[in-house]
Amino acid sequence: MAGRRGHVGRAASSMRAYDTIADALRDSMKVGTLVPGTVLLEGAIARIFGSSRTPVRQALDKLLHEGMVSRFAGRGLIVGDGSSVINRHAVENAVAASSADATTKVWAWETVYHEVERELIRASVQGCYRINEVELARHYGIGRTVGHDVLVRIMATGILAKDRQAHWTTVPLDDRRVRDLYALRELLEPAILLAAAANIPKDDIKAMRSRLRLAVRSYPDVSAEQLDRLEHDLHVACPSFADNREMLAALIRTRCTIISSKHILHQVGGLPASDPFMREHDRVLAALQKNDATAAAAALLAHLRSAREKVSSRLRTFRLTQSLPALPYIGPRKAFVADEAAGSSIPAAE
Repeated sequence: MAGRRGHVGRAASSMRAYDTIADALRDSMKVGTLVPGTVLLEGAIARIFGSSRTPVRQALDKLLHEGMVSRFAGRGLIVGDGSSVINRHAVENAVAASSADATTKVWAWETVYHEVERELIRASVQGCYRINEVELARHYGIGRTVGHDVLVRIMATGILAKDRQAHWTTVPLDDRRVRDLYALRELLEPAILLAAAANIPKDDIKAMRSRLRLAVRSYPDVSAEQLDRLEHDLHVACPSFADNREMLAALIRTRCTIISSKHILHQVGGLPASDPFMREHDRVLAALQKNDATAAAAALLAHLRSAREKVSSRLRTFRLTQSLPALPYIGPRKAFVADEAAGSSIPAAE
């Protein structure tokens, strides 16, 4: 069982640079090298980890919700509850030695993954767009190999595909595709949960329910990162304990429906008056905690059927009310042809 837990931990963290950064900062606070009152600035922390600011911002938001850091009258956040004397010394040397190896875990692709995923899922909701790998690498200041790695990982979630000319394109996430993807999820996820139920550690289920209860008590004061973690718990972590690799691989392609909620839920009129899914999730986890896999699978199926129309409605609202930002690597399918024919100064590897 320990081996299975380790496998899941790596799978969960591989897409979350902010978790790695948050863990390293938290460790430094616990051992006392980041003392209460220390000012944490996004730019300085991004330099420490060699990342962009987005995962740093997410990590600090996570620590803020945990009560590890606080807001204050100045710029940035401070370590602790805000009662200590403000310390503006540089934090570069304050990351605990015990966490020093964590900085090496923030791979190059992870530093931009969240931002690229966000822009591409938004584009897929609006339709079919051409994605230029060269321009993406130039825009984010990364090597083309790193940019390619990011796009390959995003393709696995069903957001991207390659056309007949081997060009990257977004796969439109329209009403019909949402319906088809949820039909697939309704077939696969309950069956996978049945296969996984006996292997999910009880401590993991208990921790998942604790996070749900905290979010329910705080709702609607919950962050996009919190909601994403709750979705990840039920729809990614729990199924990963099943032994059927083929079913799990097929399920990954439906993940774009979860990713769309992560990046869009807070942008379409705010959170709904009642929580969007948390009590439904808790019914599944409660059944798992009682060792009733059949009831858990039934509760999961009911949740998926309920979620389908919510997601479709949310995406329709997004299409009507939001426009895409002008980004050089996203454009009409026939764009960028001349640029690619002329070649690029972006290095092919780093």
